[in-house]
Amino acid sequence: MKIRLAAACLVFCVGTYAGTAWSSVDSTQVDDLPRRITRAEERLEEVRRDQLNYRVERDLLKETYSSNLQAVNLIIVIILGVFSVLGFLGLRSVGGLADRFRRELTELSNLRARLESQLADLQTKQAEASAKFNQLSDKNEEQDKRLKVLEIQEKVAALYQNRDYARALEYVLIGLELAPKDERLRNLRINSLTKLGRFAQSIPLLEELYAEFPENLRLACNLAELYLIEGRVTDYQQLSIRVGDAMRERNGPYLEPYFRAIAQFKLKNEAGLLEVITGLTTQRSGEKEKRIRGWEFDEVRTMLQRTEPSRSLTLVRGIIDFLDGALSSNELAALGSPNA
Repeated sequence: MKIRLAAACLVFCVGTYAGTAWSSVDSTQVDDLPRRITRAEERLEEVRRDQLNYRVERDLLKETYSSNLQAVNLIIVIILGVFSVLGFLGLRSVGGLADRFRRELTELSNLRARLESQLADLQTKQAEASAKFNQLSDKNEEQDKRLKVLEIQEKVAALYQNRDYARALEYVLIGLELAPKDERLRNLRINSLTKLGRFAQSIPLLEELYAEFPENLRLACNLAELYLIEGRVTDYQQLSIRVGDAMRERNGPYLEPYFRAIAQFKLKNEAGLLEVITGLTTQRSGEKEKRIRGWEFDEVRTMLQRTEPSRSLTLVRGIIDFLDGALSSNELAALGSPNA
């Protein structure tokens, strides 16, 4: 590039000089010609120096580039070698890690299966233990209730001996809250009500209990008596049709005359009462004895105490005293005579 610039300057100078020589032959210009030639030579020398410098610089650049290229190639080879080694080692390491991971994963899967199996067994055992605990808890609770019920029954029995039927009823009601289906407590409730003269309240309870235990003839006898005390003669007759024979067989021949006497009293049939007395005194022993086994007449006596005095009241009381062993047959016959 510098050589071309120097040549252009030289041509320009020669052209200028020739034009000047041809255009005008002037002594001054001729005299100035050596100086111009000298200047041109100097410029040409400069161009040559520049050309030499350019060549030197070009050679230096070539050597530098060649040296750098070798260094770069060497570095690239080293880097590629390093990456190759690392890649080889890395692949082997990754493969080993993968195998190890698969083994550990298999072990973890097996461990999980074992843990799940153990957990299932533990849950089964826990469920069984919980069921047993609940059974024991229910059993203990039932036993506690039973003990409390027994204590209440004993307390009620003591109150019965003292004829404190009102307090006995309170204890019975507490016991029924603990054991509402307890047969004995239900019987005690009915008995307490009848002892207190609350016959109308007793009958539905006794009907319910008898419906659950229809084979219990004692309940049937008590229900028949309560029907008569409350004047429900028709209900008594229907009950007697069903189980009258069984009641007589259980309690003996005097039960039917007793029920008939109460029925005639409720019907205000004095003649019917006299017929009962006649039947009792003509064919029975005259000694004083309790004629209905295990029977108490407290309820009917309570009912009679609430009744206005009358001939029928005297007769039915005599019949009851005779059956309870307080009168002999002769005394009962005398009570039923027209002159009594």
